[in-house]
Amino acid sequence: MPTVWPCTFDLTDGTIPTNAISHCYSWSELGRRLGSAIYTSNPDVVVGFASRGAPLALRHLYRRGKFTGRYLDLIQSDIPSEYARVRSNSDFASALGGVSQGCVQRARREIPELEGRVFRVHYPVPCGSTPPVKDVGDGPIRLAYLGIVRHHEKRALDFIPLVSELLARKVDFELTIIGDGSERKQLQQALFAMPGAARRVRFLGMLPNAEALQVLSQQHVLLLLSEVEGQPIAMLEAMALGVVPVVSDLAGLREVIVAGENGFLVPVGATTEFASKIEHLARSTEVRCKMALAAWKTVFTNHEMKTAVGRFADLLETVRGLPLPDRRGLAQDRYPDSAMNRFRVPHYVQALKRRLMKQVVF
Repeated sequence: MPTVWPCTFDLTDGTIPTNAISHCYSWSELGRRLGSAIYTSNPDVVVGFASRGAPLALRHLYRRGKFTGRYLDLIQSDIPSEYARVRSNSDFASALGGVSQGCVQRARREIPELEGRVFRVHYPVPCGSTPPVKDVGDGPIRLAYLGIVRHHEKRALDFIPLVSELLARKVDFELTIIGDGSERKQLQQALFAMPGAARRVRFLGMLPNAEALQVLSQQHVLLLLSEVEGQPIAMLEAMALGVVPVVSDLAGLREVIVAGENGFLVPVGATTEFASKIEHLARSTEVRCKMALAAWKTVFTNHEMKTAVGRFADLLETVRGLPLPDRRGLAQDRYPDSAMNRFRVPHYVQALKRRLMKQVVF
């Protein structure tokens, strides 16, 4: 098993002291500190995702011949900017992982530089070895949303017409929203002002993962109204708990959900159809229980911890055996675009300016 060091923005895995890289006032400073942390830990494989810090550090180390580990990049969202980001790192990335088969296929088309080195990654999800026992009482159907409360990509404000539609149909429901974000206040005000909605909706804000899963385990349905997703961990965690997903019809979700068997797929923005699926589940506990069992089985088969981690370990062994990038062919260090970069202001001046103005980059 190779030594794996995850490159994330918090880096709180206990391997590297957080203060070794925190409080950076420029991208060049972040790259140097993160590079130093990687160099000191000397892992066999660095795993990065949606991160500007990791590519800064790895490019710097490879160009100077100071790192002999491999870099595994990850695509987690099926959006153009993700493929552009990964392609800009393809001169030094040893391999790329995609969290859905759709991500893998698109990456193979759009990033030919990584031909033969794009692999499928299955998220590991806590999943019991026996199906969870769900409450099948006559009370309200319990709906939940777990994620960032914003309209961009997540379409959180679509909950306003959805709740209105459920009330108009006289569906007996409770909606729990777990998470926070830029639209939480607007959403909360709109729902609490809606006649009959206030007693049916609760906002729990951000919760530790264990608490969020505990709340999720008590729900019947998970709602995702998003217009962009890779393969949401929240959906997989919910399914492992026997919660039926009613989600947007997106490529990465379509790979997991068999419509009508272990969940429902609904066109993005189709509020009326979302309400119809919820009403159907509310009226038939038999259908709901059958789909909950199928949802659990789907996750247990493909994403159960032991299975998924074993697959990932095999991938890391494969990545460790791939060739190192040719340092002579690597592009110069690249920093995120800014007005100061365009005017060629030295990075030490940028760092001083951000420090004085308390504009913390990281």
